[in-house]
Amino acid sequence: MNNGIYKLSDDGKTLLGVTDKKISEAVIPDGVTHIGLKAFWFCDALQSIDIPNSVTHIGNCAFYECEALQSIEVVEGNQYFASIDGVLLNKDLKGKKTLDMGCGTGILAIAMSLSGAENVYAIDIDEKSVANTTENISLNNINNIETILGDASAISRIGNPLNLIVANIHKNIIINDMHLYANALTPKGELIVSGFYTEDANDILTSAKEYGLSLKQTYSKNNWCVLLLQAT
Repeated sequence: MNNGIYKLSDDGKTLLGVTDKKISEAVIPDGVTHIGLKAFWFCDALQSIDIPNSVTHIGNCAFYECEALQSIEVVEGNQYFASIDGVLLNKDLKGKKTLDMGCGTGILAIAMSLSGAENVYAIDIDEKSVANTTENISLNNINNIETILGDASAISRIGNPLNLIVANIHKNIIINDMHLYANALTPKGELIVSGFYTEDANDILTSAKEYGLSLKQTYSKNNWCVLLLQAT
C-alpha cells in the first residue's frame, strides 16, 4: 500500500520503503509502529527524519547510505526512542550495561541511566571531565553511574561485557582503541562512535570490520559523522 511517498504494509503499521529515493525530508506518519529493514536505503538526499511516538521498532540499515542525513528527531513521549542533538538513541536499555567513553560532562551517561540502563560507566582521561560528570550525576540524583579516570584501557576494569558503548572521540583514538571496544561488547552489542568528519568514516569502518563490527546506521550533520556499529 502506498501513502504518498511511503510504501506501507496493508495494515499501515510498517513503513517498507519510499517511492522517491530523492526525498529531502521524511515525516513518518503517525500510527506507523515499524520502520522496516532498509526502508530508506540509499536515500542520499534525505536530510531530516521526524519519528512519531507510535514507532516501536526500527529495522537494521533503515537509514543506510543516507549520506546527507543531518537530523533525526523523535517526538517527545516515544517510549522506545529518543534523540539528542539529532542523533537517534534507543531508550530500551532496561537491564543493560553501558559505557560513555570520553564522557565530558556525562550527558550521554545520564541519558542512558534515565533510559533504564542497569549499570552505566563513564570514562574520561581528563580529571576535570570526570569531576564535571560526577557533579552532574549528583545533581540529577542518579546512583547507578560509575566514573573512571583513564583511557580506553580502563574498560578492562569494568569486567562483564557491555551492551552499548558510546564514544565521542577523535578519529585516530577511535581507530586505535577499536579492538578494546569490540572485545568489551556482548554478542549483538552496539558501538556508537562520533566526533569525526564524514570523510573519515571509511577509515573507521575499515577498522571496525577488522574486529568483527558491522555498520548498522550512519548519520551526518554539518560534515560531522556518527556511526552505529554492531558486534556479531
